[in-house]
Amino acid sequence: MINRTAGLLIFILISTSVSAQIQVTGSDFPHQVVSENCNTCHISDSWDLIHFKHDKTRFPLTGMHMYAGCRQCHSLKNFAIVERNCSGCHEDIHRGQVGSQCGNCHTAEHWQNVRPDVAHARTRFPLLGPHQNLDCSGCHGGSMNSVNFAQVSNSCYSCHSDSYQQSELNHQAAGFSIHCDSCHDTQTWKKARYNHPSSFSIYFGEHMMRWDTCKTCHPDRNNFKLNYCGNCHGFSTFSGAHDD
Repeated sequence: MINRTAGLLIFILISTSVSAQIQVTGSDFPHQVVSENCNTCHISDSWDLIHFKHDKTRFPLTGMHMYAGCRQCHSLKNFAIVERNCSGCHEDIHRGQVGSQCGNCHTAEHWQNVRPDVAHARTRFPLLGPHQNLDCSGCHGGSMNSVNFAQVSNSCYSCHSDSYQQSELNHQAAGFSIHCDSCHDTQTWKKARYNHPSSFSIYFGEHMMRWDTCKTCHPDRNNFKLNYCGNCHGFSTFSGAHDD
C-alpha cells in the first residue's frame, strides 16, 4: 500500500512538472530566439522577477539602465535585436549637431550629468578656468532641450561684450581691441596684462609692481592715453633730477 502511494505521488509530481513545462513551450512560449530554459532569467515565484546577468553581455547595465525594465529596450519576442547606440532608445534632442555618441558628453548615471570639459577638449575651444563651471546654455543659449551647439562663435567678445562696454575702464575710448585675450586670460578678468611700449615698461625696472590695477595710473576711465609723468610723481619728486 505504501509503495502504491509513493508511486502515485511520484507520478503526480512528474505529470505536474511536464504540464508546467508544456505551458511555456511551443506556441505559448513568448520568446522566439532565446533558450527555453526559463530558469536562465526567471524564478518560480514570479515571471516578473528577472535575474538575468547583463554583466555577461556586451552591454553591462550601469547607472539608470539598472532600473529599466527589459521591454524598455528589448522586443519581447526577440531579445537579440536591440540597438547598442544611445539613439536606439533615446531621442536626440540635439538634432544630430554633436554626433550620435551621447557618452561623449553624458554618463549613464543621469542625462543631467554633463561633462562639457571632456567634450570641449576635442574642439577648437577647450574649457579653461571659470568656463569649466558654466552650463552649456550659458554660452550656447536656450535651454538644455533647445541648445544650438553648432552655431556659436569662439570669440570672447561674442559672450563678453557687456564686460567690454561696461568695464570700469572705457575700453572703447582707449581703442582696445575686442580680442579680449590680448590683455586677459581665461582664469580671471582682473589679471589683465597690457603690452606697454618698451619706452615705458611696467613689468620691470622702477615701475615694476608699483601698481595694482590699470586705474592706479589711469584714474579717468574715459581717458586712457599715456599719462604725463607728473600726474603720478609730481614736480617735487623730480624737480632736482634734471637741474643739470
